[in-house]
Amino acid sequence: MVSAQQRYLADFRTSLGIDRLDVPATHVLIEDDRAGSNLIVGYVAEAATIVRAAPEHADIVAPLASTDRARSFDDLREWATTQGWVEFDGGLSHVADPEDIRPAPVPDGLRAVRLDSNGADNERVVGWLEAADPADVDEADFELDELDDRMVALVDHDERIVALASCYPWDLAPTFEDIGVIVAPDVRGRGAGRAVVRTLLDDLHADGQCGLYRCNWSNPTSRRLALGLGFELVTDLIALCPEGDPKAAS
Repeated sequence: MVSAQQRYLADFRTSLGIDRLDVPATHVLIEDDRAGSNLIVGYVAEAATIVRAAPEHADIVAPLASTDRARSFDDLREWATTQGWVEFDGGLSHVADPEDIRPAPVPDGLRAVRLDSNGADNERVVGWLEAADPADVDEADFELDELDDRMVALVDHDERIVALASCYPWDLAPTFEDIGVIVAPDVRGRGAGRAVVRTLLDDLHADGQCGLYRCNWSNPTSRRLALGLGFELVTDLIALCPEGDPKAAS
């Protein structure tokens, strides 16, 4: 049986047009849709490293390519300093087979509900997100003008949303859906985040899909949520930008 990790890596490799990830190599991919992003990302997946960059950065990243060496994040940091670039964050992607997801009961006094983001619940969800900390909304990758179709919440006895999770098909692995979660400050520490993500995963698994949980290095709380549910690391990435870019000071 093919595991979620194996399936994700196969989709990831195919989507990026890479033949193999199980041998040491550094693949440099120049992608038109990254034009103007002022961003270079380096992934570690199995034994390989993948560098993704915009056309305007093609010349500076070209020397990183190698058919027999997977450049480490330390290698990429060292290279960045020679170009006047800096590391500003990184990310971790996690997947799990449905049977490996651990239980996460809904905390006392709360209940889980499925929301219709394209119908009657849209205004309610947008209003709640608008009142939340913008940094939390950005971290969870919620778009207020384009909510995900699949969305669940935990609500209290007054029907107030206290935790929200949603997902959308991931472009690099279409049978996986990328999960975002946000929890109100007054219920944090009670397991609400794990419970709302577990509820979302049950909904996903019923439709034959699997969840992908991504988080930034700068958010260890989010990663603990993923690991607590039974997710396992599948890819790791480093994000680089020019030294003077606003992202470098974030």
